[in-house]
Parts: sequence; C-alpha cells; structure tokens
Amino acid sequence: MKVFSLKGRLNRQLGIALCLVLIAQWFASSLVMRSLFENKLNHDLSSQMDLLTSVLQREGKQWRIDESRVPVLYQRPYSGHYYRVIVGGQLFESRSVWDHDWAKQSSVYRQNYWMGPDGQTLHSASRDFQKQGSKVSLWVAEDVSEFEQDLTRWQLYNAIFSSLVLLGFLMFQRYSVAHSMSPLTDIQQQLKALQSGNILQLDEVPLQEIQPLVQEINRLLSALDKRLSRSREAASNLAHSLKTHLGRLQISSEGTPPGFQNELEALNSQLARLIDRETSRMRIQGQGAREFQTDPLPILNALTESLPKLYPEKPLVLTLDADPNVKMPVDPDDLFELGGILLDNACKWARKQIVVSVVSGRLTIQDDGLPPSADLLEVIGTRGVRADQQTKGSGLGLSMAHDIATLYDAELAYDASPQLGGLRVSLSWASLKTNPS
Repeated sequence: MKVFSLKGRLNRQLGIALCLVLIAQWFASSLVMRSLFENKLNHDLSSQMDLLTSVLQREGKQWRIDESRVPVLYQRPYSGHYYRVIVGGQLFESRSVWDHDWAKQSSVYRQNYWMGPDGQTLHSASRDFQKQGSKVSLWVAEDVSEFEQDLTRWQLYNAIFSSLVLLGFLMFQRYSVAHSMSPLTDIQQQLKALQSGNILQLDEVPLQEIQPLVQEINRLLSALDKRLSRSREAASNLAHSLKTHLGRLQISSEGTPPGFQNELEALNSQLARLIDRETSRMRIQGQGAREFQTDPLPILNALTESLPKLYPEKPLVLTLDADPNVKMPVDPDDLFELGGILLDNACKWARKQIVVSVVSGRLTIQDDGLPPSADLLEVIGTRGVRADQQTKGSGLGLSMAHDIATLYDAELAYDASPQLGGLRVSLSWASLKTNPS
C-alpha cells in the first residue's frame, strides 16, 4: 500500500484550489474592467455619431459638414479622435486624420479595434442610416492606448497582489493544517509512551474525527490488559500448584532407594527452575517497558562481589571497569537480573579471569574460558535456546537474558573475546552511542 502524507495532500489540494480561484479572479476582473470601459466608450462614440449626424447638412446636391459645430478634438492632428463620413459619393474625414492613409496603414486586429495613426490603438463604432433620401455611412474612432497601458499595469498589480494574497493564504493554510493535526502528533507521542509503559491509556483528544479511534484503542487496551491479567493469574496459580505438588512428591520420596530419591530430587529441582524461569519471563513480558535511567555501577559492584562466592572451587578474579556517568534505559531490578544471568554464565565457564566493562552505554562481559566455536555462538544467539541448560547454576539461562534485553529494545551479541580468549557478551542499545570495548 502506498503511503502518503495527509498534511501534504491537504496543503497541495488547498493550494491548487486557491491558485485556480485567484487565476479565475484575475481573468474575471480584467474582463469586467474592459467590459465596463468599452460600454462607456461605446456610449461616448454613439453620442459623437449623433452629433456628427446633426452637423451633416445637404445644400442642393452636395453635402457638407458644419465645421463650426464639430468638436475641436476632431480638428487637432492625431488627437486620438477620428471620423469618416461617406454620403452621396462624398468622403468627409476629420482634420485629426491629417495625412494618415487608412488603406495602407490601418488594420483591424480585434473586433472594433484598429491600429491607427502614430501607433495608436483605436476603438471604433459605425452606423449606416438614411438622411434626406441618401445613404450615410458614419465611422468614428477613439484612441484607447492609454487605457490599454493602464489595464496592463492594473493586471500586473493585480497579479502581484494576488500572488501576495496566495502566499499569505498558503502560509496561513500550512499553519492551520499543522495546528489542526497537532492532536495526531500528541497521539503519536502517547503511543510511544504507551509502548514504553509510561501510560496505560491514551488521553482524550479535542478532535471529533479522531476521538472514536482513540476510544476504540483504549477499549482494546483495556480488554488486552484484562486478558493478560487473567493469563498471568492463571499461570501463577498453576506454578504455585505445581510447586506444591513437587514438594509433596519430594516428601513422599523419603524412604525410597537412594538412587531413585537422588534422581527424583534432581528432576524436582529442574522442574522448579523451569517454573521459576517461565514465571519470571511472564512477569517481564507482562509489565511493559518504561523509560529508565539507571546507574549500572552499584548493581555491577554488588554482582561482582557476590557471584564469585557461588563458585568457591574456582579462583575467580572479576575486574570492573565502568564509566560513572553512564545511565542505562532499563529498570534497576531487571538490570540486576540481566547482569546476574550474564555474570553467572561467565562464572560457570571462566577458568580464572572475568572482565566487566561499561563504556558509552554498552555493557560487555568477557571471560577466559574455552574459545566458543561458531556453532556454539549460533546456538547462544538464538532466542529461547540455552547453551548452558545442563550446567548447575542460578537456572534462569541466557534465554531469560534475551527476553529482558528484547523488552528494553536492547541487543545481545556473542563473539570470542579478543582480550581473554573466551566468550564475550555485549549488551547495547540502538538509541545510545556505542563503541566496541
């Protein structure tokens, strides 16, 4: 499925709509301005034709125009006001035409528009009528060059103003869309907090379209929480019942042959460790991760001092090198359990020396035991497989360590120790800057 940005789509669609509206406004306003001017100009030209019709007089068989009644605009050369009258084979032109040759120099480039003398743009009107039994053809024109320039200038200003308005609308629209969608950002932050375990429900949002979704998510969370609580309670009851029966079985084995009793005791011990391991795993997976900043130094100090005492048959030497400023995003109890599992595993396999270091948020534990083979590293690195499940110890195993690390988005890596030759286990977080130790 193709992923798209709702914010980007809204901005694009609204921006395109605004552009089309402003472009339509620009064309419509230009047409209205031209139409208003042409209507006024046609009215003026019609009045001029009425005046010229009145000054056209017939004397016998000849026609003449009473120049004394003709406006002075028609008598000044290239004044921008022109007329032509054809009647009874006679042609009368205004003096303003001067020496302009209409046939050679004038052309119609738009309806009622001509290219006139001296580069002028003329708007014309004509009328054919009968006067005193003779056909009269009357044509008048007026220079509209200044109007064309003013209209072009107005269109430019209108385009600049429309562009500024468009820019302002786009900026306001971008802010308005971002502000309107801010509840989605809040929900995103709440989902992250929900994932980390800091909250159990999403807050109500002041957005009518999103509110039903938030309510459904909260109902789903409540249902899952109840289901998980019932599952944990049932598993806890089962574990308690199994331990009770194991205890009774252990008591009942008294008086049996020593070999059978020892085998039954070992089996009970293994089953008890299995129950503890699964119960602890269920607790960790059910509680949810939260944002922590735990100082690992006190925890590691306690572990390095106490764990060697569990292996009195080994002359173990544990060295701790930890940056006192490092904080780890893990619950202190879980860090204690995780560190205990990893250190206990190192104590099992080390001959003498174990080095624990914490640098730039990475916890590294390495021992001087047997070099791990490639097959062993592959098995250890597989989730849920305990390479040391047959070895006597605390009993939680590396699979438990893997579960805790996964809960806190951490990564467990296994390789051969270049310093001591045994196994090196590294615990790191992608969110922290890590350097190899």
